[in-house]
Amino acid sequence: MGGDRKYSIEEEERIIKRAQKDHRVFGLLYDAYFKQIYLFVLKRVADENLSGELCSTIFLKALTKLPGYKCMGYPFSSWLYRIAINEINMHYRAIKKTQTIEIQVNDASVVMQEIEIHELGDTEIEKMLEALSKLKEPDQRLIELRFFDKCSFKEMAVILGISAGNAKIRTYRALDKLKKEMGA
Repeated sequence: MGGDRKYSIEEEERIIKRAQKDHRVFGLLYDAYFKQIYLFVLKRVADENLSGELCSTIFLKALTKLPGYKCMGYPFSSWLYRIAINEINMHYRAIKKTQTIEIQVNDASVVMQEIEIHELGDTEIEKMLEALSKLKEPDQRLIELRFFDKCSFKEMAVILGISAGNAKIRTYRALDKLKKEMGA
């Protein structure tokens, strides 16, 4: 799996412009982002084979839609995340099943620190995870993107189709709801 090479926004723009004219150049983007997108999908579907299949679809869609892609100063990965979320949602709609996410203890502890809960025992983490599951899906997605996938507010904005300021406000509102849910 790729993912070791990271490009600056300027380098990415040059590669994208070349890839829009010559699809073979897309391999550079694929190599840079496959691992990141694969792990993002795997967290949501918890099945390696399905993750691989969805990633194939995600990158095929990205390649076919690349001629219409416009560089807006955001990382290319933001666009890939948006495609990935759409593909995951379509998959779950097709099988009429709800989505789950695999959460690492480190990620859970970061969220708990953010909502100012300093006891990080198993009981508290379980309470936080239970409270998170009670939030509405849009609030869960904000917390997942920010704390589990470590997206910046700019990246979240591109993924969710909102402004960076709005992503920040919504994320902190979701955290407030999570904190209240934990206190309930």
